[in-house]
Amino acid sequence: MINSIILPSTRIINNNTAGKKTKVTEKKHNTKTTDNSKIAGAVLATALAAATITGIAVSHNGKLARNNLAKKYKKNYKDLSELYSASQKKVEQLKKENTKKENTLSNLLEHHYELIHENDDLAEENQILTKEYEKLENFIKNSIDSKNLFNEVYKNLKNKIAKADYGYDISKPPIVGKREIPNYSNYIELPKPIGKKNRANSLDLQIPEIGSDGRFNFELPVSNEMKIEKVKLFDFQPETKSTNVIESYAESVKWSSDKIARDLLQNFYDGHGQTLDGVKFLFTPQNGRYKVRIEGKSTYSPDKAIYIGESTKRNNLKAAGNYGEGLKMAVLKILKDYGAKNFTIASNNWKLDYSLQKTNLSNKRVLTYSLNQVDKYIGNFIEFETSDKNLLQSLRKTINRFYHSNNKDFKNPDFENEHFGLKLLKTKEKGGLYIAGQKFEYENSFDGLRGISIFLKQKPPTNVIDISRDRMSLCCSDLKKLGQYYSSCGMPLNEQAKLLNVLRPYWQLKDENMFKIIDAEEFLIAFLENKAKYPDLHIKFPEKYLAYCDTADEDLVESLQSKGYIICHMEFSNIGMPKISDLFGDSSAHNVIIPNEIQKKKILILKEAINKLSTSLRCASFKPDEINTKIYMFDAEKDKYKRFFSNVNAEAIVDNHVSKGFWIEKNYLDKTSFPDALETAIHELCHKAGGDGSEAFSYKLTDTNSYVIEQLLAEPDTRTEILSLLKLWNSL
Repeated sequence: MINSIILPSTRIINNNTAGKKTKVTEKKHNTKTTDNSKIAGAVLATALAAATITGIAVSHNGKLARNNLAKKYKKNYKDLSELYSASQKKVEQLKKENTKKENTLSNLLEHHYELIHENDDLAEENQILTKEYEKLENFIKNSIDSKNLFNEVYKNLKNKIAKADYGYDISKPPIVGKREIPNYSNYIELPKPIGKKNRANSLDLQIPEIGSDGRFNFELPVSNEMKIEKVKLFDFQPETKSTNVIESYAESVKWSSDKIARDLLQNFYDGHGQTLDGVKFLFTPQNGRYKVRIEGKSTYSPDKAIYIGESTKRNNLKAAGNYGEGLKMAVLKILKDYGAKNFTIASNNWKLDYSLQKTNLSNKRVLTYSLNQVDKYIGNFIEFETSDKNLLQSLRKTINRFYHSNNKDFKNPDFENEHFGLKLLKTKEKGGLYIAGQKFEYENSFDGLRGISIFLKQKPPTNVIDISRDRMSLCCSDLKKLGQYYSSCGMPLNEQAKLLNVLRPYWQLKDENMFKIIDAEEFLIAFLENKAKYPDLHIKFPEKYLAYCDTADEDLVESLQSKGYIICHMEFSNIGMPKISDLFGDSSAHNVIIPNEIQKKKILILKEAINKLSTSLRCASFKPDEINTKIYMFDAEKDKYKRFFSNVNAEAIVDNHVSKGFWIEKNYLDKTSFPDALETAIHELCHKAGGDGSEAFSYKLTDTNSYVIEQLLAEPDTRTEILSLLKLWNSL
């Protein structure tokens, strides 16, 4: 007999009389909500039932039946185990889905609360807008009491405009720009123009031409200006060495024969105290070549001829040389490009021979020198042979490209002081620009200055002109920098006045085709322009001398000239010369166009509108005369200054930060709307504070517009009048 097993989820009833066991199971829950304990109970109950049945089979059918039932039991147990495992996985999946849905619900709740807050904010904003709308609605309702009131205002303004006049002469724009001429306490009287007699006794030096065979023998006269540089004998050991300068380096030095000649001579110039006086030239033809020998009276040590950068001239503002390399580079160029096999430099007890030689380190030729002792030689010389006759011509021409006491560019200058000198030439005559006694190319010519020669006694600061190693050609901008520099370099005021008086032939403003064609004029204007930054010079000019101003038209200039006035460059106003506008005011900027009837009414409507806004304009610091503005009309297509005003709709008339009215362009007035025209009028009135783009003007326009808007919002009567003027404008 099999013992009965009772589980929590199963109830077994024994019925001995019937010989049967009946199982009563409780109602199963839905599979999706069944927990693990219930599934386990079902498995055990099934197992118990199978055991019971097996027991009965054993008792009745024997061993074979028992084995069959055992197999069925095992199979059922396996199926139920798999069902149990699948159910566990399903439960885990449901848990994950439940967690995910809980997170989604949480996010939805959070978003829900955000929407509630946003809704609260919108509700609050809606309340504010509703109140503002109610205010605006009431405001509009109160703005125009009735249609009859508006019609009455419109009718009155229409009649007023029809009967009104400008209140000023529409054909005569105001004269502006007059000012009281300042009376400076430090006026300087213009000195009498007296030319300098410096070097008046210099010779008219005739440098002979080079013979057809290349022969040339010339020595510059000695003078008391020479300051011969002497050094003691130098104790040294003879040596032969290769430098680190290869032959091909000469290709990077873009020097013409003129520049090579310049660097050969500048050492003689500096050695004689910044003059070529006493230097001797000897060219001798030899078998189709030319032997060149140049001799000077100074002495120096061999290191100056060997080492690049070895120079005592760098801090000497009056020396032509600077870097100690010019002679060495000239030697390299002559050896490579001008047919020389050897270049000799000698002084005192030494002789240095340069040549191009190959070395053990390279198959290329390098610059090599041989230094040897010789009998004492008083002075110095260079010597070489060349096959290039152009180099000989350059050496001859370069004599007058340095200062010497007989150089005509320095004879009887019109002005000279410790800083610089200049000499005026005829209009078409060409002069030179010398810096520290050395002539520089100007616009690619050694005689490139027009109508003037200028010689600077010292090298200017590098921020004025940076004299490079190659000493490139100077140009107009360099000349202007020099003029500006000498106006602020500390030159005494009486010297400045003398300089300006010397340049008097270039004071007067010339015809447009002649304007600033002379370099003397460029120098003068640059000098005067810089006086705006350094207002220390005030000159008392003769009567009827006036500085030009760009507001003076051609007719006025011609009229003044016919009455004996001398019209000078406008920059003279920086040193005390009165401007045309100081005495006669500025000419009108345009030709006046007399308006037709419609244009007249539009101008009067604009004037009336500006007067209606007088409350706001007074708040913006406009005076009554400025509010009662004057409007003049011009035609851009027919204007005398058409090239300047072709795209201009209006232009302010301002005199010393006071508005005198404005110009309005005819076609713009014809086509534009009333709001645009009114905005333009306010814009032009505000120009009394400054020009377009200026900070003062921007602030003025912003403030004025703010006051105008405030008045329109606060004064219903003003709005009614402006709306009436709008209707009247549109009716024209």
